Amino acid sequence: MFLDDADLDVRIRRLRKGNFTVKFVDAEGTAPPAGTKIAYRMTRLGFDLGTVLYWSIFKRPEIDIDRRNYLEKINGYFNTVVIPIFWHRMEPEQGKPDADTPLQIWQWCHDHRKATLGHAIFYGWDGPDDIDPADASKDLNFIQPWVRGLGKQGLEKAMKARLQRVLSLFDGKISDFVLSNELLNPKDYYLRVLGFENGAPYFKWAKATAPNATFYVNENGGILTGDKAEKYAEMMCVLIEAGAEVGAIGIQGHFFGDTVPQNEELWSRLDMLSEFGLPIKMTEFGVRTKDEEQYAEDMQRFYRLCFGHPSVTGIIRWGIWEPEMWPHVGVPIPEAPLWRKDWSNTPAGEAYVKLVTNEWNTLGIGELDQEGGLRFHGFFGTYQLTMMDGREYVIEFTPSVTNVTLRIDCVR
Repeated sequence: MFLDDADLDVRIRRLRKGNFTVKFVDAEGTAPPAGTKIAYRMTRLGFDLGTVLYWSIFKRPEIDIDRRNYLEKINGYFNTVVIPIFWHRMEPEQGKPDADTPLQIWQWCHDHRKATLGHAIFYGWDGPDDIDPADASKDLNFIQPWVRGLGKQGLEKAMKARLQRVLSLFDGKISDFVLSNELLNPKDYYLRVLGFENGAPYFKWAKATAPNATFYVNENGGILTGDKAEKYAEMMCVLIEAGAEVGAIGIQGHFFGDTVPQNEELWSRLDMLSEFGLPIKMTEFGVRTKDEEQYAEDMQRFYRLCFGHPSVTGIIRWGIWEPEMWPHVGVPIPEAPLWRKDWSNTPAGEAYVKLVTNEWNTLGIGELDQEGGLRFHGFFGTYQLTMMDGREYVIEFTPSVTNVTLRIDCVR
């Protein structure tokens, strides 16, 4: 197995690019004259490039310069956003749900055409909140005091109500959710109190409520670097055998060492999980290191490897800006950012921008042939096509859709 840069480039070209044809004709089947120039520009790569969008950013006033810079970076360089929907944040007091902030984040994503992932409906880790470092409180626990006061039956009733509320709130808005985060945790509070052997009941509740939504499993460190890949695969088998309709596999991708493992090790673990035939998404990428140059190299290598693997559908970072990087509790340094506190680029920031705007981008100007066809080679994704008279059209190319006929206004 060759997984150096040259080999990955070949894999990426074969997997992520295609030859496209767009035929321009009017209602009568007449094509514009041969030689007519058409500009084409990719507006969204057919692969999720995302980051989390913290509540604390939206709690800043709209005129706040850091909020504006943060959102500009996300809008310019990312096509997917994780919206935090943790229960302890949305319902700190029983019967008093607060959805204002996640709805504001969703509205921003909708207005800027970002795909979204709701994270997470349940999270049974019994510890302090350090998810949003700039807004974290050691007094805020993932398991609310009022939830602790519920017995088994009361907890199940509350969890079903929470599930119904979230899926109703985001119906028609968010279609992808991390259902229960880190089910492999042997101390998962909900599983322990409910007495469930696994999280299969959650998936049955969820599918009964929102049959068209996609529900992820999502696991933490050790999947790509330790001994948890086999355990993750075993858990998937148990869930599927129990009738759980798992829609996608999430891998958090927090690397707690100074570097990212070698490509062969990463690829073999992805291959193991790809046996289930489900999309795999890196949901929380980050590396805890002070070595900026090494991080830039490792980040590019990791992104290229994931982009070249046929089962991986996207990479979502867990933060981009130095003050917002996770975690700020109990560790000497947080994960490495793309942009420093003053918004200057880190080496990784420069590398990331170059990767997504240059290397993995497609744009150009072509000419129509005698049949009114525009032909070009590019990455799968969404494109804006612009005729010289200003008329614009939007087309999405996928591995199964590479030839499209556009009906345009009458050709004169």
